[in-house]
Amino acid sequence: MDFSDTNGDCFINVDNRHKVIDCGKGAGYVHVELEACVLVSCYFSPNRGIGEFESLLHNLGDFIRQTRQSGKRVVMGGDLNAKTNIIGSKTTNQRGRLFQEWIIANELVILNQGDIPTFSNANGSTVIDFTAATEEICQRVTNWRVEAENENLSDHNNIRFVIESRPRDRIPNLGRAGWIVGEEEMRRILAAWRSRHLDSTLTKVKPEQLIESITELLNRHAKRKSGNARRPPVYWWNSDIAALRSICISSRRQLTRAQKQHGSRSSMQELVETHKGNKHALKKEIRKSKVSKWKQLCTELDSDIWGKAYQIVTKRLNLRNRSYPDEKTTSLQIEKLFPKRLLKPWNSEETAETESTQDIPNFTMEEVLNLQLGKGVESIAYADDLGIIIGAKNTEILKRKVGYAVSKVTETLDSMGIKVAVEKTESVLLAAPRKITNIVLEVGGKTVATSNSVRYLGVMIDRNLKMRKHIKHTVEKANRMLTLLYRLMPRVGGPRSNKRRILASAVTSAVLYGAPTWHQTLDFKHYSGLLTGINRRLAIMIASGYRTVPTTAIEAIAGTIPIDLLVWERVQVHAHGRDYKSEARKTALEKWQERWSCYDGWAKIFIKDVREWTKRKFGEVDFLTTQAMTGHGVFGSYLKKIKKQDDDDCWFCGAQDTPEHSIFQCPRFQNIRLQFELGCGIKISKSNIGDIILQGEAGWKGTTDMLREIMRIKTQEERRREQEARSLNG
Repeated sequence: MDFSDTNGDCFINVDNRHKVIDCGKGAGYVHVELEACVLVSCYFSPNRGIGEFESLLHNLGDFIRQTRQSGKRVVMGGDLNAKTNIIGSKTTNQRGRLFQEWIIANELVILNQGDIPTFSNANGSTVIDFTAATEEICQRVTNWRVEAENENLSDHNNIRFVIESRPRDRIPNLGRAGWIVGEEEMRRILAAWRSRHLDSTLTKVKPEQLIESITELLNRHAKRKSGNARRPPVYWWNSDIAALRSICISSRRQLTRAQKQHGSRSSMQELVETHKGNKHALKKEIRKSKVSKWKQLCTELDSDIWGKAYQIVTKRLNLRNRSYPDEKTTSLQIEKLFPKRLLKPWNSEETAETESTQDIPNFTMEEVLNLQLGKGVESIAYADDLGIIIGAKNTEILKRKVGYAVSKVTETLDSMGIKVAVEKTESVLLAAPRKITNIVLEVGGKTVATSNSVRYLGVMIDRNLKMRKHIKHTVEKANRMLTLLYRLMPRVGGPRSNKRRILASAVTSAVLYGAPTWHQTLDFKHYSGLLTGINRRLAIMIASGYRTVPTTAIEAIAGTIPIDLLVWERVQVHAHGRDYKSEARKTALEKWQERWSCYDGWAKIFIKDVREWTKRKFGEVDFLTTQAMTGHGVFGSYLKKIKKQDDDDCWFCGAQDTPEHSIFQCPRFQNIRLQFELGCGIKISKSNIGDIILQGEAGWKGTTDMLREIMRIKTQEERRREQEARSLNG
């Protein structure tokens, strides 16, 4: 059976082996519900505008949320002509950035693996097709691959994967209980046993006393095995799930026994239905517990920001006891790693060599850095990372210089008892004519070819020092971190904005690492846009905003300084020293204010000066207040813009529903405004709300309480209307 969308652009073919439970379609997508999951296929033409693309993402997001709420799993795939590195594409376009945000917002998992092109034609090849799934079923999707070798008479290559009927069995990592008993331990235990029970008869000893006595002897004369006999329970486990699991196991055993005994058909069918019901009840309770417990963990981040929720998403939760080597093994390993050698005193005129008796690493790169390696050759080192910079007029001279420099350095390190790891050695052409693609060098008897980039002290250094590889690597790393952190910072609920800001600082620190070495790359708009996209997503997570909000507005509301200004600040501190840090931050805020003064969006009525806004010591923003401050929320003008409704009329008075109308004019919220004005003693208006909100904690609380109440009522009305529409269509 074939199913297609309303435009005839995407299809799903289901053979007769699978039962179709339900199906549906829209503009640009089609979905089919099977027993295992709901399949979704989607397509977006590259010739259509970005507004239509956002509308398609919005419709797909609504469908996925409704499907997940009903307890169903989703696997989707298609071609949205959105290039992004999260699916393996080498570049990221505007649709790709919106797609990244949409994937994170809907808690989907990208299943693409590798970078084999999924699309090829005469103009080139790229990765443009994607496969994604909800967390509940992503573990069942296996063997994802691109079949580039199979001809299908299309520019797109076949993508094949398997959806398993049940999750892959995981072998529990159960530690073995007991003791390590060798011959020596056994002799000591037997000697102690004979001395203790020499005059006693074992028949007179009770079993409990015998076990207790043996356990005491083992604890005294033998070493315990590492590991736990049982794994600790997962964070969502509770007594109800344990009881339902026991019932489910019991019904499965009854069914298995009946199958072996070839019971009657009616009784077998009854047992099958009973087991299905028990299994469904168990899964439902697990889903319910996961949602509630995870919300609880995210809320607890306010009191312990690096607590269990953070450890779970970063996979740093240690579920079993670690075993550590004993003192003797540790000493042997230290002697092997850091052998003693003859040391020359640093600041002494004596030349006599003395033997080191220290137990700490006693080597230094000073001897290597002082080597005379020839003209145009310099060495740099930090800890155990050594780099050699060599300049030459042609490749032959370069190879000779490399051979001499490497041999000198290797000999010196060998005399110090340090071995050069040739297999880890890398090289790159920092500057060379375009016709020279690469050079093969001789290092320690092995050949090392120059590559497009090398990593030194965490910075990717590419050919001609353009540092573009480092920017791309940083963006990929930041995207992975953002995907993890999103689970901790849902749009509704979760920690407060100040705690979110601390979590987001981990991503900012990773992005800004080594900024003085690559800051000039931001002169190119493309690379500046990549980092701005990371900062934008962080701001959206902090302020709990919609992904459609303007970057300038959401950065100001979240209090996140634009990334290019943060890079500029790092460069200035590096150039002038740490004492210049406060002055650099002050100047960066002034530059930000100059930009903000040119912005004329809706958020400016709340934030007149970003310097005062970011320096305030009170107030938190959340999902509802961010909607009111950005104008991207439950307003008729916004809902019409994203094509969620056909008009922009106010639901309560019929006027044009803009943010200004709802907050300052709509008669439905007149009492809320009056209550606020009585509390602060000032009549509220567009011109003074920005001043009132920064007049201490009282002004902030009064203003945000008013905004929350207005947005809460509008949100309830929207949900009521959606339920009515669904009941009419149902």
